[in-house]
Amino acid sequence: MSPDKTAKLVEEHSNSAFNSAVSLIHSWQSGVESYSFKTSGSTGSPKSVVIPRWKMELSAKRTIGTLDLKAGQVALLCMSPDFIGGAMMIVRALLARMDLIVTAPDKNPLKYVSESFHFTAMVPMQFMELLRSKNEGHTYLLNKAEHILLGGSALPSTLESSLNQDRPICWSTYGMTETVSHIALRQLNGAMVKSHFRVLSGIKIKTGKQQQLFIKDAITDDRWLETNDIVELLSPSSFRWLGRLDNVINSGGIKVHAESVESSISSLMQFWLPESRYFITGTSDPTYTQVVTLIIESTPDLSESEIIHRIKESGQLSKYESPKRVLFLEKFPETGSGKIDKQRIIKELS
Repeated sequence: MSPDKTAKLVEEHSNSAFNSAVSLIHSWQSGVESYSFKTSGSTGSPKSVVIPRWKMELSAKRTIGTLDLKAGQVALLCMSPDFIGGAMMIVRALLARMDLIVTAPDKNPLKYVSESFHFTAMVPMQFMELLRSKNEGHTYLLNKAEHILLGGSALPSTLESSLNQDRPICWSTYGMTETVSHIALRQLNGAMVKSHFRVLSGIKIKTGKQQQLFIKDAITDDRWLETNDIVELLSPSSFRWLGRLDNVINSGGIKVHAESVESSISSLMQFWLPESRYFITGTSDPTYTQVVTLIIESTPDLSESEIIHRIKESGQLSKYESPKRVLFLEKFPETGSGKIDKQRIIKELS
């Protein structure tokens, strides 16, 4: 199968993504044995990771088997092929002999798409944009799809609560560049909704002293890979994700998980500031060491004190979890993969 028949360009804005996709297809079909990818940089400085071809094949085959992807189906690439998430969409399409539609990695992933597809992967921000737009054409295309992978950042609770239909089946993914995309999936809708992740076939997991997740598999060279993710281990093959070890806020000796606070206030933020991105972090405080701080990408009419008061009165959080500070930024800087560059923001605010 030639690259130009495997990948189809859907709009001229997609030229950069299309060229990158075709380049990867060419190199894959030429038998290149390893590929270099940059980590996203969302929790530290981006670094290059060299991944052997056989690991990418192993990861892709697991996903193909789990989702029962078939030859002749259509995959949509709406993420950058320069990062592992987008690159693995291409490898899955090649190994499963699927047709591939390539579009620009836009905030609205279906902005230029008019053909139906069976399978795609998006970041939560892209999927939320589709839900907000209520575009009939986009809704039709989504309902025709069979599987959508959602990964790259934590899912807002408002996204999960909006998934009351059975199709497409949406999956929250857990993984990173070092694990060659996801190693675990959590079904978000349909008849088999789960509150926990289940690892794919062959992968072993355990937890350390701080409840951090360890992963062992051929992809990790049969060594235990320590992650910065705090989990509740439910069985030898399942876990509930709690947050990042480096996102734990120590406020007066009480440990607060930033991701848990973000999830608890997501419906409030969606109501008050539906167009604004935000995140929770800890900022230095002489009395409590750190205090819970809400950082918002906006210059809203609501004042800091009003937002703090409204969150407190909502009853969604304990007194330890409720933000004590609110900071506003006109525009969040982003990493190369389009995620909020939290480390840069925190450094600039410290």
